[in-house]
Amino acid sequence: MAERRPMLLIVDDEPNNLHAMKRILEPMEVDIVEAASGQEALRAVLHHDFFMILMDLSKIPLSSMTTSAAIVHF
Repeated sequence: MAERRPMLLIVDDEPNNLHAMKRILEPMEVDIVEAASGQEALRAVLHHDFFMILMDLSKIPLSSMTTSAAIVHF
């Protein structure tokens, strides 16, 4: 049975930042999920079990702190 790769969530509202982070992290042999908003991040957390979440701490409409708090309480 093949081992499941860990999942990593990247949250940033700038497409160029998401792309750059994905390219940097791809060699880690993880499955990468991207979210462009706090709402997308929350939906992803409801459907996947992430070993790590990297989140931009500014400019996301649903504030990063609110999103982080919601994820922690999930």
